Amino acid sequence: MINKNLVIPRKNGVNFIRYVFAYALIIFHYNILSGHDVFWLLQGGYRIKAFFILTGFLTFYSYFKHPGAKEFAKRRFKRLVPSYVFTVLLCFFGCSLLSEYSFAEYFTSSQSYRYLVANLTFLNFLGPDLPGVFTHNESQAVNGSLWTMKIDIMFYVTVPFLYYLFRKYPKRWVLAGIFLITVIYNEVFEYLYQHSGSSLYLMLKRQIGGQYIYFLAGMCIYFYYQQVHSQVKWLLPVSVVVFLVSSYYDSWEYLTAFCYAVIIMELSLNAKVLSRFSEVPNVTYGLYLYHFPVVQILLHFKVNEWSHTGCCLLCLGIVTLLSIMNYQLIEKRIK
Repeated sequence: MINKNLVIPRKNGVNFIRYVFAYALIIFHYNILSGHDVFWLLQGGYRIKAFFILTGFLTFYSYFKHPGAKEFAKRRFKRLVPSYVFTVLLCFFGCSLLSEYSFAEYFTSSQSYRYLVANLTFLNFLGPDLPGVFTHNESQAVNGSLWTMKIDIMFYVTVPFLYYLFRKYPKRWVLAGIFLITVIYNEVFEYLYQHSGSSLYLMLKRQIGGQYIYFLAGMCIYFYYQQVHSQVKWLLPVSVVVFLVSSYYDSWEYLTAFCYAVIIMELSLNAKVLSRFSEVPNVTYGLYLYHFPVVQILLHFKVNEWSHTGCCLLCLGIVTLLSIMNYQLIEKRIK
């Protein structure tokens, strides 16, 4: 049942893929928050989904080689939590300098502590903004990209349970069951949204149940990688065509997830030219954590009025520097 024969080469393209989609995410959020399209080619809703696919594949690859819920939780905690908590606290205290409120008003406002509690418990949507901060920006959210953190964590919580199921039952039935649950979840909330118009149902659809199809796609590639790779000559071009056409057909979402997984994992593991980036330190977690508030700060000071392209490039530079510092001072020391 376990894919014992799969060995990821030390030199691979995973790092390159991570960087491409991390920077694409930054540019996407810059465009959304500024209202201008810079580097339009990097648009589209495929960035976070690529990370979910990678997470599904790599997490099970790692867990099956080193099973154990306690050690897994410890590794995930050390990887995710210290940098995340630092980012939340940095925004909380740093934004007091940008607020229209006085320090006394800011630090006694219930909104400040709602933000702090909501974000420290990975419930960013319950307190996305701070009092008097970014009031003239398109969005007042301090770090709107953090909504995916709870989805990642909820996925990690399911991993030991799924490991037990995969050990006890045929993997095809477990994967089919997960797929069925995911489809039902998506379709129920889509139906409720279409018939009520309530954005609550759309928000619920975006949560773990709605995104699990991409984790599942990554899992499936892990379990059936040899079969997929043996048919790559026809499977890869077909997957590319389906992925490109799928933007016109919402009903293709489930098929698209698996085709996208084929593309992502084949490029990550077998595109030799991308393996040159394998020795570059992975600072993409910092890119994810810091980019949204940096974009907001630059827009707050109207740097974009000088040049949208220049503002976006400045944002990329600042976020990269912060990410390297985060890697050196936090991530590297707590491994």
